[in-house]
Amino acid sequence: MVKLIVEILELPLDDLDQFMANLIQENKVKKLLKLHFSV
Repeated sequence: MVKLIVEILELPLDDLDQFMANLIQENKVKKLLKLHFSV
């Protein structure tokens, strides 16, 4: 999935760590997981 995001956004692989850090930092991943896996 990460590879697909990188390809779609045409990110250089060098920026992948920063990209993932930004997603986690902004808490977007947590919100998405909560929406999809809530009980």
